[in-house]
Amino acid sequence: MWEVGSGILLWSVSSPSYIPGLTPVLCSMPQTYLLISNPPHGEADAKLIAQEFGFTSAEALMRIHFPAPQVWFAGEDLDDIKRTGAALQDAGARVRIINGSLLSLIPAPDNLQAFSFDETRLAMKTNSGTDLDIPYHARVILVSSQLKGESQSPESQMGSSSSHDMREKLGAAVPMTVTSQGDSLAADLEEATDDEILDAYFISESRVQRATLLSDGVDYTGLESDATSSEEENRAALIARFTDRFRTTDLDERLKGAPAPKPYLVGGKGMPAILGAIDPGLQDMATVDLLSRLALLSRL
Repeated sequence: MWEVGSGILLWSVSSPSYIPGLTPVLCSMPQTYLLISNPPHGEADAKLIAQEFGFTSAEALMRIHFPAPQVWFAGEDLDDIKRTGAALQDAGARVRIINGSLLSLIPAPDNLQAFSFDETRLAMKTNSGTDLDIPYHARVILVSSQLKGESQSPESQMGSSSSHDMREKLGAAVPMTVTSQGDSLAADLEEATDDEILDAYFISESRVQRATLLSDGVDYTGLESDATSSEEENRAALIARFTDRFRTTDLDERLKGAPAPKPYLVGGKGMPAILGAIDPGLQDMATVDLLSRLALLSRL
């Protein structure tokens, strides 16, 4: 079942479900809704998606096989976005619809320095000097990211076709289209890197907290006797400790080894412009940060 974000919550089509810590801020400004993919898509019909949405078969295949969540459509008309989602769902694609303001409620990356576990909670210190105090009843979602290789070319990246058919069939919801390097409408998001990143998201007590683990950037003495000289072993031991101590721990590795995406348009706008319209503070968001936040939202 696909899910949608209203002005105040996330819900499935038939049953509302409140998400602690992720209640969009209501304001008089129009809300922007994002239809995001939620791979893997299983038995999605690439031919049908190509016909319905005006893509070539190759473009539809690229959409379906991209391993991580991405924004496929954006708009202010929730009914149009719902119809688009329903059409994609009928074609076998897995999608979710979120209120774009949810992105603003997720903290920016803040690199983890050190941590310690006690009887009831996890204490973490980040590079910004922030102290995180997280009880073990919090939900933990770990998003592992390691974007690989060069960005895909406009010819091979999903979504580079005309939106004419989409406009005729489904109204204002307009699909993602890839831009050329010189397209002035699509300012690049910050370049992705090959560094392995682990975002640890903690959801409890009506807020989301975040700590980002970079390679060779963490003091692992908090693992005590489990700490070793290997970054890979220490990271695995920390994930195991999360799983052991917290009530629920989910690991999302869809961004691990994913190709760095090409800048693209959604409804004739580059992602920085769309993000800036949602919240000016989001406009300069790095690609890997956006993909990590979308991965988080796709799992709630």
